[in-house]
Order: sequence, then C-alpha cells, then structure tokens
Amino acid sequence: MKTVTGPGVVFRSEAPRLLLAVTLAAIAGWVDAVGYLHFAHLFVSFMSGNSTIFGVEVGGGNWTAAITPVLAIAAFVFGSFLGTLTAAVTGRWRMPAILALEAVLLALALALPRSSGVLAPPLVPIAVAMGAQNAALQHVGRISVSLTYVTGALVKLGQSLAEAILGRSGRWTWSLYAVMWLGLTLGAIGGAVAYKRIDYDGALMAPAIVLASLSLSATLWILVAGRSRNQAAKRTFR
Repeated sequence: MKTVTGPGVVFRSEAPRLLLAVTLAAIAGWVDAVGYLHFAHLFVSFMSGNSTIFGVEVGGGNWTAAITPVLAIAAFVFGSFLGTLTAAVTGRWRMPAILALEAVLLALALALPRSSGVLAPPLVPIAVAMGAQNAALQHVGRISVSLTYVTGALVKLGQSLAEAILGRSGRWTWSLYAVMWLGLTLGAIGGAVAYKRIDYDGALMAPAIVLASLSLSATLWILVAGRSRNQAAKRTFR
C-alpha cells in the first residue's frame, strides 16, 4: 500500500507521534482556557498574548496589573528551561519524565491556595508546566511542531498551502498544521466548558490525570520496545 508523504512526514509511520502531538496541543488549549477564565483573562501558555497585555498595562500606567503577565512569562520561560534540562538528563525517558513533571506541577497548582489575584500562587506552576511541555515532543517526522501555541502553525499552514499550489512541497503537508490548530482549539473549548460546568479544580484535575496516564503509557511503551529490541538482538547472535 502506498504511503502518503510530505517533506519528511510519513503520515502512517508517524501516526502515534502525530496523535500524541495533537493530544498535547489539546491539553495546552484546555489548560490555557482554564487559566484565561480563572486568572482574569491571563494566558498560561500563549505568551504572545501576555506580552501584549504587559505592553498595554505599561502603556496605560497600570504598573500593578503589569506584574501578573510578567510573572506568567517568567514562569513559562523557566518551564521551557526546566523541560529542556529534563529532556537532556533523562535521554530516551524524556517523554514520560516531562509528562510526569507536568502532571506534578498541575497537581501542585491544585494544592496551592485558590486565588485569582495579581500574584495568584497557582499561576506559576501551571505556566511552568506549559513551558516544559514544549520539550516533550518537538518534531513529527522532520517537521517541527509547537505544543502550547499555534501562531507559528497557522503561519506554516498558509505557507505550506501556497507551496503545495506552487508544487514546492507535498500536497498534504499543510494538514499537519491544520490538525495541530484544531487540536488546541478543541482543547480550549473543552477547558472552557469544564470550567463553567464543573469548577476550577475539576477542570484542572482532568489534564493532570491525562498527563499522568500518558506518562505511564510512554514508560510502558519504552519498556516493551526495549525488551523487543533485546530479544531481536539475542536471536541475531545465536
């Protein structure tokens, strides 16, 4: 059966990674929606938005209000730093390690005093978790993906559509970016509905449980894959 490819993307062989990438994007959208509604319209994964909010508050002379977006940005950057270090230290265990780290950080946010003020304690671990998530999976095939924001994906979507029409790239490369955008958007819808119909705790607990489950699944996958390789090596040298 013929495999449909884009430049570096083999959609069938990369299906598990693509599914995981979309799932993580959906989690980011979910958590961002919960944060946006709970922390007075502040983002926990969309730092371009927070940078704009910071600029607006500074421009308006609202120095106290400008503290919160800066805090979120700093926490997100630290999360990216922490996630990258975790990936480097854990090697092939990077995926379960980073997903477990995220789950723990979201659980920590739930354990902190429930506040939505200027210096809300839960904001920091949530933003750190979102920053760390980007180190969990950075490529599907040879195409780079972002797991907590989709501005770049939308730019790539438009560019790859133009390149497909011009015959410069695969006809379906654009679909990967479209699916990533759709995943994050659907996640945001789910997070908003959960926040309004359940509450903050329940809405944030759901992605924490999913991340913990994904971490466990990734651990088992690595263990099974390692055992299969060892058995194949033993048969080779018999």
